[in-house]
Amino acid sequence: MDLDIPFLPVLVAALAGVAVRFFWCEVLFKETLTALLGHHPRNVIKRETTIGEAYAIQFLASLTVASIFYFYMVFFILSFETLGVVAGILGGFLGWIATIPFNISDFLTGKKPWKLWFIRTSNHLITLIVMGTIFSFWLLELL
Repeated sequence: MDLDIPFLPVLVAALAGVAVRFFWCEVLFKETLTALLGHHPRNVIKRETTIGEAYAIQFLASLTVASIFYFYMVFFILSFETLGVVAGILGGFLGWIATIPFNISDFLTGKKPWKLWFIRTSNHLITLIVMGTIFSFWLLELL
């Protein structure tokens, strides 16, 4: 199997990741995040960032995650011999489970509210499920 990164599905998944993050932080949990953080979530860095800079950084981060997650989904699909939404949900969920120890340590050592942890990690879960589903359907034609 060829392990080249396919540009189009990774780009689509990265854009979907930015869209999920936008919906999560700017629409669904905007007021809650503002209250929990004491400021708008886009301005976590001490200096003010423009919206363009914030989304450019978010896109690059999402592109990085999508590039790596693509290979994970290829191996996941080949190992479990499943495709479609089921593969996207299972692959995204298992990929998310692997990140919990890293995400939870910030909240155990810092004094951040657990509600903030739930909002952030549920955003990661939905993002990985969406990316996994995109990759799964894209891989239908390869397998």
